[in-house]
Amino acid sequence: MDLVDRLYQKIIEDPLSPKVLIVPSYSQGHQLLERICERFGSIFNVEVQTLQGMVHANTALELAGRRLRLLDEDQLFWVVRQLMLHQAEAAPHSYITQKSMVNAGVVRKVHQSLVELRIAGVRSGEIHEREEACISNNCLTIMQKLIAGIGRYVVLS
Repeated sequence: MDLVDRLYQKIIEDPLSPKVLIVPSYSQGHQLLERICERFGSIFNVEVQTLQGMVHANTALELAGRRLRLLDEDQLFWVVRQLMLHQAEAAPHSYITQKSMVNAGVVRKVHQSLVELRIAGVRSGEIHEREEACISNNCLTIMQKLIAGIGRYVVLS
């Protein structure tokens, strides 16, 4: 019995009650539903959601009441870029020496690193100097400042 068969069995256990299929991406969920329909026929009362979508739906009202926003990954990319530009202007002799260093490729890598650090629960004061982590103390300082800057936003990756 494969995944499609097991999902179908769960769906038909109580066909009138609504169900939520939680998947990593909407496309993956819809593909699973299409396979079920191809194999067994029509089904109903099944909604596809991602974990991020569910969290956003359940927290959006409370966050709005606190005047906070939940940023998606694309929005966070632009926040990181703006913080990097600000760092380049504020400290021209730091690790980011010119605005030209803030190109899409560099920002994307820094963004990816920061998202992974945030997911791991690392705060700016918890980053310690390690040879393999940063090239110099300036790099370490920049990463700490960027994490602290992102800490002002409500972020979900």
